Amino acid sequence: MTKQELERDGESPFSHLKNPTGKHKDWYTKEFLTVFCQQINPKEEYFSSKALISDYGKRFKSLELKDRLNLMAELLRQHIDRPYRKQLDILSRLFGDPWPHETGMFTYGFYLYPISQFIERFGTEDMDASIGAIETLTMQFTGEWAIRPLANQIAKTSAGSM
Repeated sequence: MTKQELERDGESPFSHLKNPTGKHKDWYTKEFLTVFCQQINPKEEYFSSKALISDYGKRFKSLELKDRLNLMAELLRQHIDRPYRKQLDILSRLFGDPWPHETGMFTYGFYLYPISQFIERFGTEDMDASIGAIETLTMQFTGEWAIRPLANQIAKTSAGSM
């Protein structure tokens, strides 16, 4: 099934993954990161997925949800050795069509949380690219966390010019 067919049926490339504990943090395992890397880097042209997954595997088990997402963001930043805008372009390969249903966006789009976290951590480096990515992100997930540092930066800049 293509990514578009999966999305139309309310599934994603991540739908086959299991979470035995039911805790949100336990979606973000090495298996999750493997699928994530396959989706954004299928030909291994941007980074070594194996090295990224290995680095994550050494550190994630004792971490809670936000710390796992921060670790993923840091490792993506480190392993995708490109300027921020190009990193964001690579991560944006995971974006699909807008979620067509009235409910379920948050649950369905949870696989996009690492991208939201990446923008939250590093997005002030390129505000325009980040705002564009958040606009697309909000059609499938939430940009609530990603937008906050950008809004804070805009507020600081605005306050400084008054």
